[in-house]
Amino acid sequence: MLSVKTKELLHNITKRCTRIAEIVNKIDKESFDSSDDIKEIICFNLILINELIEYLGKDIVNQYIDISWNKMKGICNAIDHDYDNTDFDNVWLAVTIDIKSLREYCEKILKEN
Repeated sequence: MLSVKTKELLHNITKRCTRIAEIVNKIDKESFDSSDDIKEIICFNLILINELIEYLGKDIVNQYIDISWNKMKGICNAIDHDYDNTDFDNVWLAVTIDIKSLREYCEKILKEN
C-alpha cells in the first residue's frame, strides 16, 4: 500500500504529464521548434516531473520497474542543469513518446493501490 505522500506525488506527476500532453497535442514539431514560450512551458513541467520522481524515492522507483524512471530523470536533469544547451529534438521525442507512457504507468500504480 502506498503512502498518502507517494500517492500525491504520483498524482502530481500525472498532472504535469497531462499538461505537457495538452500542449503537444495541439502543435507539430515545427511549432515546437519555433516557439521559445512553448519550449519553456514544456521544460518547466519536465523539471517539475524530475523533482517529483526524486521525492518518490528509490524504494518506489525500484519497486515499479516497468518504466525507465532514470531515462526520464536524465532528460529532465539535462534541461535543468544546462538549459541553454538543451537538445530540443530529444525533448520533443520525450514529450511525444515517453510522457504518455509515464502518465499511464503512474495512473496504473495509483489504481492498483
